[in-house]
Amino acid sequence: MSSQPTGGSRVSLKDVKKAFGSNVVLQGIDLEIPAGQFVSIVGKSGCGKSTLLRLMIGLDSVTSGVLDAPALKEQAARIVFQEPRLLPWASVKDNVAVGLGEGQSGKAADIQAAAILDEVGLKGREGLWPSQLSGGMRQRVALARALVSQPTLLALDEPLGALDALTRIDMQALLEGVWQDLGFTALMVTHDVGEAVALGDRVILIDHGQVVLDLTVDLPRPRKRGTPEFAALEGQILDKLFGDDPRAREAH
Repeated sequence: MSSQPTGGSRVSLKDVKKAFGSNVVLQGIDLEIPAGQFVSIVGKSGCGKSTLLRLMIGLDSVTSGVLDAPALKEQAARIVFQEPRLLPWASVKDNVAVGLGEGQSGKAADIQAAAILDEVGLKGREGLWPSQLSGGMRQRVALARALVSQPTLLALDEPLGALDALTRIDMQALLEGVWQDLGFTALMVTHDVGEAVALGDRVILIDHGQVVLDLTVDLPRPRKRGTPEFAALEGQILDKLFGDDPRAREAH
């Protein structure tokens, strides 16, 4: 397995519970995520995986237990959603510069925006409008906006879910390369088990608000789908996720 990046921020959860009134969404979550690790989070709809992501990125607070994430205290955590959420009236460069925060403008901001756009493969597209971009390119802009401030913790909430199959594979390779280059800790929620295995150093499976599987993915990068080793890891996750229901496995 290739060495992990080292510029990220650790995340620790101890007996974390999250409830909305009487509805307990997460309970007894214990996780230790080292700096620089890429963690994939999977589970059925409504299992609590997006709630877990929101807690770890600071968009919500725990009901009880302890969550320790230095990146939150340092304001060095960012998130990428499934929809790019770009400003339609702003150029690609200006959309990326939004990620630097208020008061950041001028030549220095332009240089930072141009550098990260180069990193995500959009060099020369700085002056385009969102309406001129494909879905994959718009998501690259959203990724660049999240990364321009050099976060140590990046959350990704189904970031590739709205893309077509070929674009999705291309974006998976891009995301892996950017993570390796920049060294942040990555937390990605996905419904795609293959994607989880392809990108994650580990795959965490959430079911009924609890961690029911924490699987290390010890495969060399870049990973080749269809190999016996890759398929075995997918099978472990699907077995835990769907049990003995072959129709559910095939549908997934």
